[in-house]
Amino acid sequence: MNYDLIQAKTEDDIFLNGLYVPGDTTRTACIFIHGFTADFYSHAFYHSIADTLRAQSNALILAQTRGTGLQTEFLKPDGEGVFIGSYYEKLEEAHLDITAFIDYLYKQGYSDIALAGHSLGTLKAARYLFVRCGNHLTCPDSNLGKIISLVKITLLEYLRSPTIMKDMKSVVICGSKRFKPDMRNFAAALKKFGVVVHEPYLHSGQEEWINLSDAYKKFIALGLTHDHFYKIKMADVVFVYNKDGYSGNSTTLELGYAVALGKPI
Repeated sequence: MNYDLIQAKTEDDIFLNGLYVPGDTTRTACIFIHGFTADFYSHAFYHSIADTLRAQSNALILAQTRGTGLQTEFLKPDGEGVFIGSYYEKLEEAHLDITAFIDYLYKQGYSDIALAGHSLGTLKAARYLFVRCGNHLTCPDSNLGKIISLVKITLLEYLRSPTIMKDMKSVVICGSKRFKPDMRNFAAALKKFGVVVHEPYLHSGQEEWINLSDAYKKFIALGLTHDHFYKIKMADVVFVYNKDGYSGNSTTLELGYAVALGKPI
């Protein structure tokens, strides 16, 4: 298949590349977002998706994000480079990359745009829709066109379904320690529905921590990480408590693990 190699500039002045397959502007165009450390061109199944969409006259962009590779240099308009990559990207900045490609498609004449992704790319797409579009099925985003979105429902509303309750017995909560009171209250509400709740360990012993050696701190951090990984593995559903859109490094790591296990998030 022949692609057009395109370049899109983000709001924070980073140039991203992509492979563009033109299509019928009256049909839905798709932006496909790669996963953790991946790229936009080397996986065979990306191209299988492109073949399928092209056969249906749908446009597609295989989009690069700032999370390409472990440490990757990206060009800026002034000719200087900035190193980002998966080691340094922030989930809360993912919308900048997605918006750049939405803007590109809008300028090509497309009005219906769908987001899709693999692994961490799926999380970026879902987060974009929830944070930028709220509860709407169609979302005009700064005149960038209509986005095919998802309906956001809260987990508590989800749990009210008897069918769901029959199949789902446990939930693991992931989130920052800064939301400890909120997460504790949320866990208590879930337990009233008869759900087994796996909560994060949120001990606040700051003085104890300061007095530990670096070796013990590393040992404890690894232990807590593996402890919560085990809870994610045991749970039927993963709930991310990202109040005001905040997800820290630990929560992002837990999300990646949940995606790898195929857990509903």
